[in-house]
Amino acid sequence: MQRIIRMAALLLLAAPALGAQRVVATELGVFGQFTKYDNFTGLKNGMGLGARFGVYPFHNFAIEYEFDATSTKSSRVGNLTALNNRFDAIFYFPVGGRLRLLAGGGWTGTQYHSDTTLNQFDSGANAVVGAKYCFSENWAGRADLNADFKDPSDQTTSGQRTRTYNVRVGFSRFLGGKAKNSPCYEAPAPAPAPAPAPAPVPVAVPAPAPAPVAPAPPPAPAFVPAPQPAPPPPAPARRELLTLRGADFAFDKFNLSAVAKDTLQKSAATLVAHPEVKVEIQGHTDSVGTEPYNQRLSERRANSVKAYLVALGVPASRITTRGFGETQPVADNKTAAGRAENRRVVIIAIP
Repeated sequence: MQRIIRMAALLLLAAPALGAQRVVATELGVFGQFTKYDNFTGLKNGMGLGARFGVYPFHNFAIEYEFDATSTKSSRVGNLTALNNRFDAIFYFPVGGRLRLLAGGGWTGTQYHSDTTLNQFDSGANAVVGAKYCFSENWAGRADLNADFKDPSDQTTSGQRTRTYNVRVGFSRFLGGKAKNSPCYEAPAPAPAPAPAPAPVPVAVPAPAPAPVAPAPPPAPAFVPAPQPAPPPPAPARRELLTLRGADFAFDKFNLSAVAKDTLQKSAATLVAHPEVKVEIQGHTDSVGTEPYNQRLSERRANSVKAYLVALGVPASRITTRGFGETQPVADNKTAAGRAENRRVVIIAIP
């Protein structure tokens, strides 16, 4: 246990120097684990603690070092502590929102502390699969399943290959500021385009005095032009009837809340009473996730509102839907309050 604490302290001191350049992302984490050994090894399943340090040289790709200590017991030599060192290459796969799947593998070396048989060290390949959830750009939770394949294993009398499984749950922090290679990195919203410079105001130049003119001839009979037809009236402007915001749509969801349904019941009654009104339902999302995913999510939100209005008696022929994804934010996507404002559905009356 003291070795884990010392290693975590050293990593905390080294990580800011690596992350300060913001060229790569660095990550420090801790985890607890349950370890299951093959029955023929004679080792008892046990619980342990560990720490990991990762560097992201490329986007969604990490090189990780892990150390953990697990208490176990051998039927031949008594109590042992399995000390594992792992070096892994990990790939991350975004699946929407803040969830990332992970897969990878590498090398494992295990030392059995207090082993009096002199069979103290095993090594071999390992594989890992799991998921990471980004609470923010700085904090993440992780759960994974690790399998060690050791051939031969010193903890068996015959020296045959063993498989050791580890179920691990923990959390981690990204160090050194934002870095684009981090799996939890969120790109900042584009800066608004600068306003055009005002056109120069023309300076009035006094006109020259008019030259004397000869007397005008008698005026000809006035010509009265034919009256022109009046211009057509302007097309009626679209007007916003209702906007569902914030708690009406949870993060990464398109289901309607109870408050949203109550508001839509009042709107449906108004639309049923005015059959001449047609509406367009426009869906919007925040910027978390990929653009194609957010486009589909905004369309599903708009269609969810339409389906509820139709269920309340508004003819479907009077309703159209459009999804705008994350392209029309009305608030800052860098804050939780701003992202809640951008998760909205707007109902527009159309001619």
